[in-house]
Formats: sequence, structure tokens, C-alpha cells
Amino acid sequence: MTPPLTLSQSARQEVRRIVLISRVAGALVAAALAVGSMYIYWGDFHDLDFVFQCFTVVAGTVAFVSLSTISRIGHVGVLERSLQEVQSLSEQLRDMAERDSLTGLYNLRAFHEQVEEEIRAAARDAGAVSLIVADLDGFKTLNDAYGHQFGDEVLRATGTAFAAASGPGGAAARLGGDEFALLLPGARRDDAAVVAQSMEASLGVIRIGGRPVAAVGSFGIGVFPDDGDSAQALFAAADGRMYSEKHRRKVESLSTLAGAARTLFVRAGRALCRDHTTTRILHDIAEAAREELALSLCLISVGPRAQHPALTVASAGASEPEGAFLGAASYGRVQTPTVVQMLPQGTWVIEAPIRDEDGENGTMILAGMPTTSFRPDAAVVLALADMVQAVVANGRAHVDAVRLGRERDIHIDVAHAVAGSEPLRDRLSTVTKLIAEFVGATAVSIEGLQAFNSSLTYNMTSGASARFLERWDAVRTSDEGLAFVRAIAAEAPCILDDPAHDPRVPEGERVLLDRAGVRTSAICPIRLDGQLLGILAAVSTTPDFFNEDIVAMLMTITDHLAPAISVALLRDALELSYVQLEQASRESLARLAYAAEARDPHTGGHLRRIRHYCVALALEVGLDADEADAIGAASTIHDLGKLSLSDDVLHKPGRLTPGDWDRMREHPGHGERLIGDSPKFELERAVARWHHERWDGTGYPDALSGEKIPLAARIVAVADAFDALTTDRPYKRAWSLDEACDEVLRMRGRLFCPRVVEALEALRRSGRLAQMFAEVEGREQETPRTRAAA
Repeated sequence: MTPPLTLSQSARQEVRRIVLISRVAGALVAAALAVGSMYIYWGDFHDLDFVFQCFTVVAGTVAFVSLSTISRIGHVGVLERSLQEVQSLSEQLRDMAERDSLTGLYNLRAFHEQVEEEIRAAARDAGAVSLIVADLDGFKTLNDAYGHQFGDEVLRATGTAFAAASGPGGAAARLGGDEFALLLPGARRDDAAVVAQSMEASLGVIRIGGRPVAAVGSFGIGVFPDDGDSAQALFAAADGRMYSEKHRRKVESLSTLAGAARTLFVRAGRALCRDHTTTRILHDIAEAAREELALSLCLISVGPRAQHPALTVASAGASEPEGAFLGAASYGRVQTPTVVQMLPQGTWVIEAPIRDEDGENGTMILAGMPTTSFRPDAAVVLALADMVQAVVANGRAHVDAVRLGRERDIHIDVAHAVAGSEPLRDRLSTVTKLIAEFVGATAVSIEGLQAFNSSLTYNMTSGASARFLERWDAVRTSDEGLAFVRAIAAEAPCILDDPAHDPRVPEGERVLLDRAGVRTSAICPIRLDGQLLGILAAVSTTPDFFNEDIVAMLMTITDHLAPAISVALLRDALELSYVQLEQASRESLARLAYAAEARDPHTGGHLRRIRHYCVALALEVGLDADEADAIGAASTIHDLGKLSLSDDVLHKPGRLTPGDWDRMREHPGHGERLIGDSPKFELERAVARWHHERWDGTGYPDALSGEKIPLAARIVAVADAFDALTTDRPYKRAWSLDEACDEVLRMRGRLFCPRVVEALEALRRSGRLAQMFAEVEGREQETPRTRAAA
């Protein structure tokens, strides 16, 4: 800032002398007048006229001296202010001649003089002077993309950065256009290189209005006396190195980016699949950009337009949590400053506008780390942004065309989706997606009442995360949420202009809707013959999105949806009844099996023990837990056919006669018939019929051998024999665990399947068989005491 202009000290002293002389002269004049008056009127000294005349002369003289002095001082002040204004205008003219009007830096002519002066000073002192010349890369493209006003802001911010880097004694200049220069007195080449690197880092983080501008420059350095002894020589050396650096960067950028950009646009072109949604295409493009350019983040955000919702997709690297950039923002435009704040320190960011016919309607953000990412030039970025806009425009045009032609087909699609074979929740989820796409809503949900039984369905289908759905389910299935569904169904069809702040909506739902950015909602009831099945709710982040035409369209859909849902519910109810019937049948068979066991006092607890052994053997041979449990359950009814045997055979104390054995061999067939021919009991029938078959074919009733015997029957046969050997019977004592295992092992390949016998031996070696045996024995000993106590 120019210091205030004043008169010099010598001029001030001269003015003081003039004022003093004026005062002395006035005093002498007054004294002369007084003496003359006294001489004239000396004889009348005591006369009042004489006194009055003398006083008048003295007062006039004093007034004259005072006014003349003040007048001269005022003239000096006016003169000083005039000189200040003249000097200020001179300084302004000098600044206009020496300074750039946009940045306030030196212009080329003044900076050239500064360089010459510093070179002369350095020559006298045998010192050094460094000159740095810089040119902003891609500024023209940036200026064309965002406008000249934005470009001026970039130049001002760049000028501020250069002024800060000039330091004490240095100077910064804008040479013209996007070229800048730094003068560093006393700095040698290495010092200048450090300053250039620091300047490049400073330029990379410049932001205008929260928007990163990515203004990176190419630098050239000229040094006195190494490169010459004149300003022209230093400028020539610095310009040459700057353009060499710019050319090197361009060649390097083209060589590194050419392959990546070519592959990027090839992949982006392949993503333009007719069968894919706009969101999927944009996601594929974002993925391609992130992977091919090794970016940390590629984010595309497009605002809503007419009946089309906002679109936001992001592809983040492994270190960048993609959800952090979306969240509630996925329902609308993503704010650039928010995203930039989430990025790691040092990340470069490029933002490109996505424009439509009405102007800017979106943004694309590319971010990466300087050491690992390819930084695309402006041409690649803007071409990618244009492709994104073309995808959005084409997708929305396609949706509009499809919407116009699908008012008839949507009902058929909904009916097909509801009539599918998947669970009801999955079918209705498909329906909500179809409806959301058809009307252009942000999300559609189907809210069920008690008619849905266990198939309660709450589906937010656009932009909702699993966490959001979990919270939404919790508030909607609460008593307050279900009461609201019934209450709003009584008013439906209706439009809620601001459901996030509607007092009728439960507080928990209002919080979720507000976070999701929902601004309006349309509610339609789902009724069939007066019975309320639920409601269909469509929401949008665009205010005033729904109108009477859309609500009428939704009501038509719910009219077709109601009978389809009713049929689906009926089918689910029938399947549930089948499951309940199957469960009842299994329980009945289990009771019959225990009744058969109760007829034989010598085999008490056999079914409980054999089930335990069968599950362990099945797991050991490699079956999964569900299959093992099923075999264990089937083993409990393997001797169901013994209900057909008479007591004289079943309770006979001695050996059975051949006739008794004939009747005994019939009990597997009787058990199969008691189980019935339901396909749900195929495993139980196999165990009941073939658990007495033997590996060598000597068993009954069908003399099956080897692998022809079902694996479940082979497992039950081993478990049955092991339990029989280790329990007391009328015709034998109970064997020890090792004796029983040795006997079964001896019959491997003859009576029993080698694979199952090996499983039994593995259980013995690991100690698990002894543990099971002890637990079974403990339970069997506990049972009589429990019964006696009862």
C-alpha cells in the first residue's frame, strides 16, 4: 500500500518562517499605529476617545495578523492535499502501467524491469537470481467448461498463490493469459526447483466455491549467471524449459492415458446394453473409470427432471467406503464439498458438469492419489461427462416411451410376478420394482396387514440400504406403525405432501423419511371384496411429484394386484397347511413307534439311543447336519412294523422257530405300509423296509446287497446292531463298548457297510463314541428315577 503523501520537512520549515515573518510584520505595524496615535493625541491621554481609538487600532492589527496567518496555513493544507491527490493519481497511473488489473501482480513490462534491476544488483554482489515461468495446463478447456467468470476466479486464486510464493524481496507477475512468473533474488537453481514443486502442490489444491479446479502448471527455470546476464536471456531459458516440460508432460500423459482412456471408453461402450437400466449402465461406466484410471472414487450424480428421480452412483476403491458417499444423499444430488471432505489428505479431485438441454443438471467427480492414479486431462473428463449425459437422456427417453406403451402391459407383468413360485416376499419385491420403474417414483413399498400372516412385506426398492430396510421393518411392524397403515388406508387414495413432517405419520417413520429426503408420497389401498389386504405407498424426493393421474394409475394397478395377492396368500396358506399336516403325520408315526417299543419291555429306550448313534454316524460319513437329523428322525420309526407281530412272537423268551422268523421278516413291509405312500416320507419308508438288509445280500425282505441298500438304511442297521449288543436282552447279557465295536468290525463287508463301520471305528478312536455311550447310559438310568419320582 502506498504511504500517505505529505510536504517535506524543509518545505514545512519554509512555511513556518513565512508565517513567523507575517506575525512579526503585523506586530510592528500595530506598534507603529499605536505610537502614531499616541503622538497625535498625547495631550488628550486621559480622554476616553483616545483610549477607544488606541484599542481599535490594536484589535484590528491583531485580527489582521491572525486572519492572515490562518489564511496562509489553510493555503498550505490545500496545497498539501492537492499534492497528495496528484501523487495518488500518479501512483494509480503507475500501477495501471505496471500491474495486472485482474490479479494485482506485476505485468510483463514492469516485471522485466524488476528482473533487469535484480540482475544488476546480483552482478555487483556476485550473487544469483532465479526466474520461474509457469503456464497453467488445460486452462482453456476449464474456462470453456465452466465459463469466463469462473476462469477469472481461477486466475485470481493462482495470482494469490504466486504472490505468496514470491517471499520477501521477490516479485510475482502475470505475463499474460494463463502465464505467470516468479522472481527469486539470491536463489539458485536448486532453490528455485523447490519453490516450483511447492507451487505445483499449492495450485493442485485450489478450490473455487468448494469446487476443485485442478490447476496444475508446467514450470521452467532460468538462473543468472548460468543462463545469461540479461532479462531476455533468463526469459528465453525459462520459456524453453517450460515448453519442454509441458511437451514432456503431454507426451507422458498421452502415453500413459492413451491406453487407459481407450480401454475406458471401450468398456463404457460395452456397458451401453439395451437390456440394462440407466443406473446399471452408469454404475458400469463408473466402475470402468475407477478401474482403468486407478481412481479412489468415481461418483456420478444427476438431479431430478420432470417425472424422473435423481440418480447417484459411485464406485470407490477398497480404502474408500462407497456407502459414505451415498447414504441419504443417494436420494438426491451429492454435494461436492461433502464428498471432498471425506477423501484422504492429498487426494486430487476433478469435477466436471453434466449438462442437459436446460443447463447443468449434474456433476461427475473423479478423485485419486497422485502416486497411484492416472490423472485424466480435461478432454477425457469432458468426453466422459458427455457420454454420461447421453446415457441419462437416452435412458429417460426410453423410460418415457416404455411408460406410455406399458399402461396395459404393467398389469400383466404384475400378475406374472405375483403368480411366480418364489416366496411371497420376493414376488412382492419384484412387483414394487416394476411399479417404481413404471411411474418414475423414487421408491414403492407394499405394506401388509394381518392377512399376510408370516409374510409381512415392506420393500423400499430405490436407494434403500439393508440397514434402512431393517429400521423401516421395525417401525412399520410396531403397533403404532400397523395402526397408521389401517388409519391411512381408510383415507386412501391420498397424497401426503410432506410425509417426513406430517403429524399423522409415526415419529420413527418421519425420521427415516426425512433422512431419505422424501418430499411427497402417494397412498393407495389394496382391497378385495371389501377386505383390506394392505396399502401400496409410492414416495419421491421431488416435491409435488404425484398428481391425480399418477394416483389413478396406481389405483388401477392395485385393483389388478389385489386378486393376485389374494391367490398368492391362499396358495401360501395351503402350503402351510401341508407343512402342518406333514408335521402332524410325523408326530403320529413317532407315537406309533414308541407304542411299538413299549410292547417290548426288553428294548426300552432303544429308539432314543439309536437316534443318537445314527446322527453321529451320518455326520461321520460326510452328510450335512440336515441330512443327519433326517436319518436320526427316520430311525425312530424303523421298527414300526412290529405292531403287526403277536405277543407270543415278540415276547418269546427262547429262540424263535422258523415259523416265528417268517412272521418276524414280515415286519419291515408292515412298517412301510403304516408309513404310507406320501412323497414326504420317502426316507422313512426306505429305513423301515431295508434296515434289515445285509451288505452280502443275506438280509430281508428283498435280499438287497452292497450299494443297492440306501445309505440311511445301512446307517440304521449299524446303529441298531451296536445298541442291541450293548444292552441286556432275554437271550444275552450286555456287551461292553469295545466288545460291541469289535463284533461290528468283524462283520464289516459281510453284514454291514464298510463305510459306516469305518465311521463307527473313527468315533471309537476319537473317544466320541465312549462319550455318547456314557451320556446315553446316564439318560437311561435317569429316566426310571424321574418316572418313579413323578
